[in-house]
Amino acid sequence: MAGHPETIFDNLEGSAPQRRFIDSPPYLGGHHTQIIQHLIPMKIQISLSILAFALFLPGLAESSENGKPEGVPAHYPLTQCVVSKEPLGTMGKPVKVSHDGTEVYLCCKSCIKKFQKDPAKYVALVKAAKR
Repeated sequence: MAGHPETIFDNLEGSAPQRRFIDSPPYLGGHHTQIIQHLIPMKIQISLSILAFALFLPGLAESSENGKPEGVPAHYPLTQCVVSKEPLGTMGKPVKVSHDGTEVYLCCKSCIKKFQKDPAKYVALVKAAKR
């Protein structure tokens, strides 16, 4: 086969068979197994990095077509939590609360207590953003 290395096996004085490559590309320098063994861990590292990105950044992956995080309607005027100022969707699915007929979306459940201490303040922020 042209362009493909041929392999032969040598049995040197009772030792285990060793694999040799003939017509190897010169850039490999005769260290085939070392290079291949080095590449496998690199591929695993890349795969793990991609997996970690997909698992730990769900807020970036879960945006709807309107540019808002999933669960936040297109007509909602804000893209961040009125309590913590965190972008909506970065702490999981946004939490909807209502006060005097106005819907407010918070970044997480832990912001509900702060919202309930002064809901009028936070509703005013949402209404001001609608103008």
